[in-house]
Amino acid sequence: MHKIFNGELYQVADTEMHRQARLCSVYQPCTSTYLGAALNALACKTQAKSSVDEDKVLTTFFTAEAAAYLRAMPNLYWLWKAVTFALVCSAEDDTQQAGQAIGLSSVKQAEQSMRAEVSYKFDLNKTVEQLTAAQLCSRAAHGLILVKAGPGDNDEIVVNPIFAPQ
Repeated sequence: MHKIFNGELYQVADTEMHRQARLCSVYQPCTSTYLGAALNALACKTQAKSSVDEDKVLTTFFTAEAAAYLRAMPNLYWLWKAVTFALVCSAEDDTQQAGQAIGLSSVKQAEQSMRAEVSYKFDLNKTVEQLTAAQLCSRAAHGLILVKAGPGDNDEIVVNPIFAPQ
């Protein structure tokens, strides 16, 4: 059951990640955002229910701690990317049991994998103040730096917490 469950969830997450790619560089917290009909339908199928409350959809697949961590992602694109990476990390984890909710450790490992994926190009130890204009633009284009819309022309730069210097 575990591999099928993860395969279906991976398909939903991958589709949603690509659908939300336009948000890659936008700071738009997803704490109370609707996660989509496909995930809701999969949660209903997994729980054998006709409906699942929106606040319980992620905890169908993830522990409460992992779901809260995912909900704190800077936008839906990064939430879905973290889900896809967490599913891979979970599948590679020998301690993960079939049908068990994916834990925070898999989500944090996914975050480290996402950092590793871009570390060949970007020095993740540099702060915003240390970046040249070109480096700042490149990081924004890749979603390492996010733009938080403000009133009028008062947008703010926000470091994507996934890629913040550690």
